[in-house]
Amino acid sequence: MKYTDLSIEPSIAYVLARMIKSGHYKDILIYEFHEEIDSSTVFNCFDGMTEFRALASEFYGAFFQPSIVDNYPANIHLLFKLSGEWFVVNDCGANYYLGFGPQGILELRRNCKFHGVKIIYQEESLKEYLKKQNLEKISLITDEYEMIIKSMVLYGVGLQRMKSSFPKLSEDNIRDIMLPALNTIFDGRVNGETKNGKGKTDILLRENNGVNQYIFELKVWNSTKKFESGLNQLLGYLSWDDRKSGMLIFCYRKSLTGVVNKVKNYFKEEQIAFIELDETRENEFRVELKHPCDPKVKMILHLFFIDFN
Repeated sequence: MKYTDLSIEPSIAYVLARMIKSGHYKDILIYEFHEEIDSSTVFNCFDGMTEFRALASEFYGAFFQPSIVDNYPANIHLLFKLSGEWFVVNDCGANYYLGFGPQGILELRRNCKFHGVKIIYQEESLKEYLKKQNLEKISLITDEYEMIIKSMVLYGVGLQRMKSSFPKLSEDNIRDIMLPALNTIFDGRVNGETKNGKGKTDILLRENNGVNQYIFELKVWNSTKKFESGLNQLLGYLSWDDRKSGMLIFCYRKSLTGVVNKVKNYFKEEQIAFIELDETRENEFRVELKHPCDPKVKMILHLFFIDFN
């Protein structure tokens, strides 16, 4: 069996909690692995655990063995099965303070308790468990272009599950919602409305080396003509060093499949080459374009479509 490592996405507990709350997924199996820490190295460790336990106590009914959970300070790793696929998240949270990660664990437990999803508590090493179960990692993403795409796709799926909460958001509104989450992953290196090339980009991630950067545009679908205008706008933001970029397209009134096919047909008519992705990723694809600054240079454009209809 194989699993996908989602450890690049620290907010996955929140995303999983929202999926459970939405009721769209019934076949969910969740493991919490608790890795004990050296309490002498963490200030006020046991005070933090007492505070965490006070908040968590209401949700211990989500566990098969509720009496043995959170009895020592630990980092928490997740292993979960969703729609027949296995996923791993290392260091998803902890039980000895109340920061972003621990609050996500509490939110996940809360939704499991009130929506009938059980959590299996494990004290053994996650690494050893994966080895014993012959679970093999599919891939470990290290390329930051792939990381930001994976993060935006996961976040987009979360928004899609809660689309009734986001009626008629503008592109600016969507950008403002996404930026804080992305910056928790990329240490504040994601900027919005940033001057680059001939205008201001919606989302720009600068790599640690300060040279490479990835630019993404957010667009609400209107028509093929408007899409072409948005694409040209994005290309105008690119400098010669910018070889990878993307567009997130939000669809309110139209069939998502129809919109995806219209955009694919646009690129086919322009005789632009497609880059093959996993066939299950029906609402995303990539194309290879001539760079606007140098026709002898190739660039990659990733497109992801989100259904708000």
